[in-house]
Amino acid sequence: MRRLAYIVIIALGWAACSKPQPVKNLNGNQVAVIGHAGNGIPGLNSNLPHDSYESVIEALEINNADGVEVDVQLTADSVLFMYHDKELESLTGCSGCSFLLRAEELEQCAFKPVGTSLSGPCYLTPLQKVIERYSNRAVKPVIFIDLHVDLGCNITDVRKEWYYATTMYAINELLSRYNAYDYVFVQANSFEWLMQARDKYPDVKVFLDVAISKGNIAEAAANGFYGVACKSEHITAEEVAFAHDKGLRVQIYGERGYALRQVVDKAPDYILTDNIPLLHSILHY
Repeated sequence: MRRLAYIVIIALGWAACSKPQPVKNLNGNQVAVIGHAGNGIPGLNSNLPHDSYESVIEALEINNADGVEVDVQLTADSVLFMYHDKELESLTGCSGCSFLLRAEELEQCAFKPVGTSLSGPCYLTPLQKVIERYSNRAVKPVIFIDLHVDLGCNITDVRKEWYYATTMYAINELLSRYNAYDYVFVQANSFEWLMQARDKYPDVKVFLDVAISKGNIAEAAANGFYGVACKSEHITAEEVAFAHDKGLRVQIYGERGYALRQVVDKAPDYILTDNIPLLHSILHY
């Protein structure tokens, strides 16, 4: 019995640590490591608020991620800020929704502490600060801008239309100013919103972020989208290959620990992770 248990343990260890097979994708046959909301959700492998400027810098310059995904909200004066939740009070010392405040007010909003190792508070930061920091680098990080359709604060339909249109205008202006179309991508779970973006700003590369099927892969490809994004549980290796055949890049998110090993085997172009060092170790074992 002991011998059998020993064999099982060895087999499980080998399965978790065995080297992934070479991938074939549209990213130079390399899987890019993308930090989720910067360096990951706090409390897992990060002591920094997610979507904070400090978290982005830690992901890219300390943990050597190939890129980051950040959630973005629009202010009342049309400035793009990195922030996830609908209401400010859930993660910061401020209250209300970002689109009801001006940029100068939002910059005074400090994130609530998430760890004991911080030297001081982290404040909400405009997306421009990140793009500007890397705009002159020879090797630029991939930046995914994650847009949210459900805005909270009982926003009216008219206000929503203003928000969606103004958000895409602000994104296009920012990418144009820093010539960042090749490495900054936009993802959202609204096909209609992305269609409007593609039609009005064809240089902006968009990813459809939904539970994937061959049907919506084909639809995204037919409408000139750049890629698709999906939770790992909602996309198969066959569907990843189908997307690649249609010319679409694939971003996968939602797995942790050594389950990332199975995500690598699906051969996506990008994997979002809360544990950048672990994913690096799996890819380079």
